[in-house]
Amino acid sequence: MEYSETDDGHSSMDNSSRAEKMPMMGHTWNPSKDDSRRWPPAQLAVIGLILLLSLAANVAFVGVWLFQKYDLDAICGNHTSAVYSPVMEDVQIQYRPVRFNGSFIEKPIYFQDPCPEVDQAWSGLGIDFRTTIVPEERGKDAGIDPSAVKVRADQGGGYLTNIEVLHHLHCLNMIRQTLPWNVDYYRDSSSGVYENSEPIVRLHVGELRRAVLMLAKLSRQTDHCMDIVRQQLQCSSDVGTFGQRWIQRKGKDLNVFPIFDTVHMCRNFDDVLDWARNHQSFDGALAEVRDTDVIMDHYT
Repeated sequence: MEYSETDDGHSSMDNSSRAEKMPMMGHTWNPSKDDSRRWPPAQLAVIGLILLLSLAANVAFVGVWLFQKYDLDAICGNHTSAVYSPVMEDVQIQYRPVRFNGSFIEKPIYFQDPCPEVDQAWSGLGIDFRTTIVPEERGKDAGIDPSAVKVRADQGGGYLTNIEVLHHLHCLNMIRQTLPWNVDYYRDSSSGVYENSEPIVRLHVGELRRAVLMLAKLSRQTDHCMDIVRQQLQCSSDVGTFGQRWIQRKGKDLNVFPIFDTVHMCRNFDDVLDWARNHQSFDGALAEVRDTDVIMDHYT
């Protein structure tokens, strides 16, 4: 090894010797010249595939989360149901725009002259379905009285219940059957509401029937009004349930009676009424025919 004296009297190593003894000093890795340090193509492909699958999984997860979080149909269905309903467990409630049939002349099958086909159409709306069963452990969530009628324990138990919307339609059908132009058909055949005695009929439709009859004296177009109600009942489709209580009047057999006083999630009608009251058109407002208006030559 060669040393040399510097001007200040210190020794120094020859540059060529330092380069031999310290070969890595100042060395720069060049991938194009050092293949041993490159990723094999197969490994790069595997890593790329893993990253791609991970990205796809994260996108799917976020998508599902956003769908559940912002599924307005589900949010609306849950919010407008005041209590638990078994329907909501099995059905993904969906909302869709429906144009009501408001015709005065072309009546739907439900309000045509009474006949077996009309009764079959009403039956197709579920008004004759048997009761449903709500598990006893969910009774409180469904707002059902613990003393309500239950299925026999050896048959699995559970509360015997009805779906609200089907009962609403049942009530409307009972009123339809007692209208002046329908009553003879059902009374003479002892069918429909007239399977019961007259006192039971009065209890069943009560004051509402009398109010409808007052309207009926004015016009048979009461059918139109009632069909609008039918469509609205189907539109809202209340999925709540109600149970039944045991009843045994003196000298009578043991029977059951529905529990109608159920809880509902309702819009505040008073607020709507106030708005309508305050936004009535001004007294004396007159309409005019515009060039683009359509003038029909017959009633629909």
